Amino acid sequence: MLSIIAAIVITLFLFLILSSNRILKFTGLSKQGIITLFSIKIIAGLMMWAIYSFYYTPRNTSDSFNYFDDASIMYSTLKIDPGIYIRMLTGIDDDDPVIQNYYDSMNLWVKPLEDNVYNDSRIVIRVNAFLMLFSQRSFLVHIIMFCFIGFIGQLYLFRSLNIAFPNSVSGNLISVFLLPSVLFWSSGILKEPILMLGFGYLVYFIFQFPDRLNSKKRGNILLALLAMILSMYLKFYILIVLIPAILAIIMMQKWRKKIVLIIGGSFSFLYLFALLISYLPLDFNVFEIVARKQNDFIKVAEVFQAGSAIEIPLLTSSPLSVLINSPIAFFNTLLRPFLWESKNILMLVAAFENLFFVILILFAAFNFKSEKFNSKYMAFMITFIIGLFVLIGLVTPIVGAMVRYKIPALPFLTAIMFVFIPRSILKGNFQKLTLHCEHFFLAPGSKN
Repeated sequence: MLSIIAAIVITLFLFLILSSNRILKFTGLSKQGIITLFSIKIIAGLMMWAIYSFYYTPRNTSDSFNYFDDASIMYSTLKIDPGIYIRMLTGIDDDDPVIQNYYDSMNLWVKPLEDNVYNDSRIVIRVNAFLMLFSQRSFLVHIIMFCFIGFIGQLYLFRSLNIAFPNSVSGNLISVFLLPSVLFWSSGILKEPILMLGFGYLVYFIFQFPDRLNSKKRGNILLALLAMILSMYLKFYILIVLIPAILAIIMMQKWRKKIVLIIGGSFSFLYLFALLISYLPLDFNVFEIVARKQNDFIKVAEVFQAGSAIEIPLLTSSPLSVLINSPIAFFNTLLRPFLWESKNILMLVAAFENLFFVILILFAAFNFKSEKFNSKYMAFMITFIIGLFVLIGLVTPIVGAMVRYKIPALPFLTAIMFVFIPRSILKGNFQKLTLHCEHFFLAPGSKN
């Protein structure tokens, strides 16, 4: 009962923060709109708890519960020796054998197949252990706090899309807040809400650059660096994919060439750079690393008998292997799971979501207008989508993992499609419903 009361109090407090004039003005959302969207997110977080409590059992099969239980082990050291807790929380001088015993008792501190890449689970465990200073180990409170963390990142992403597509605000809102995969996976005690926070601010900073260098806004540079570090520790591949995307936005702004040439040039530069590094005597072969990561994923799928595992082309350390298999990797990430591959409710929802993307793409293709296409923001987003989808499809043979890994790109994909769908196709009652939704969620000056 105390846990429920604490959760309600914290939720009401977060409602007050979100409905402040500063945040409403920044986002362009109405007070009832932002509270409703955050409430929907909390409901999604509770649904995740219910699904993994009563449908997917036992408890240790859920990353959310494992992160929380591992954090509880870390937090328990506070009463034994606060110094140990601080060292575990910060990672400073934590190679003590006593501390290692605590780490060894955790579920996710060490990866099943450990490699030389930083274990991104540890930052989620540490965030949970820090929140326990205030939550008193209430799982419900942690759900709400992680929902809030992810929601702030989504607000930055929504603001970024409104900069890129100011005449498609309602489409941007659906793309950021209401896509099932993005809503569900960024609402639990997982890496995704923290990633969404860092990624959302990074995109906002990039879209505002170089204005963010204004002397009055130097703090934004520090925040961008922190967001970059956060993204690097959680999902390093996000920063890798951002490289050609940032190149695309720079080249588009400078040369104003056709977007296809800009995107092709960005990926060509990255590919040639990877080739150069791989042939230098640095013992750092990019293509070998990608092939090794694919092999690690295949082993994980075999060890844990992943029900959503699929066959993907095996990579070698050859640069040509990555190049040849990139198209099928892209389409696997975009289209899988198919409806007939759905073995549970989550995969079925993801399959219908993919079908929704295909329908949107077809609508956009039939309503394509080139003058809407050639913008620096469009170049950034398309480059990021292609890069992320290809990388995921190359190394990941588990469809369930694909669904989670691709969520940073889904708001871009959907928002782009909405840009090309004219409002004139909305008829009758559906058009009235759309107008009512805009009136409810958006502040008066933000409506399309």
